[in-house]
Amino acid sequence: MAFVNEYISAGDFNKYHFNELNKRPKRANATDPSDVWTIDRETNIWLRQFYAEIDPKNPKGDLTGITVWDFYWQKDLMQVRLLSLESGKDEKKKHCWERKKLLEIEMSVSMAQFQLQALRDLKSALIVYKDAGIRSEAKTYSLVLE
Repeated sequence: MAFVNEYISAGDFNKYHFNELNKRPKRANATDPSDVWTIDRETNIWLRQFYAEIDPKNPKGDLTGITVWDFYWQKDLMQVRLLSLESGKDEKKKHCWERKKLLEIEMSVSMAQFQLQALRDLKSALIVYKDAGIRSEAKTYSLVLE
């Protein structure tokens, strides 16, 4: 499996109906859906940040640490909610790290039997995504996913 970070091409945008996906309601004040993704074309698995929650009580518009992702796996589109618990960067070594907690994963009943494999692939995609997908400046990244 080889995940890579890319901008979503116009062809892929249409193929996966991102125009419709982007119209789905959000739970909170939130950022716009991302125009980049992490994809493994060989297995047809992809991950894209749908939005990050914005703290409505903060006048600066700071984020809450909760992100919601679209995770396409085995022809099933799942929605994943993550909470960033800790993160850090080593500017000299271009390394960053994060500790995230899986808050929720919406998975069809038929896919529940594959939950462990889906979670392994989700973690692999998040590791390749690093801290910002194709926009990341990190050379290395480590992730603890709880």
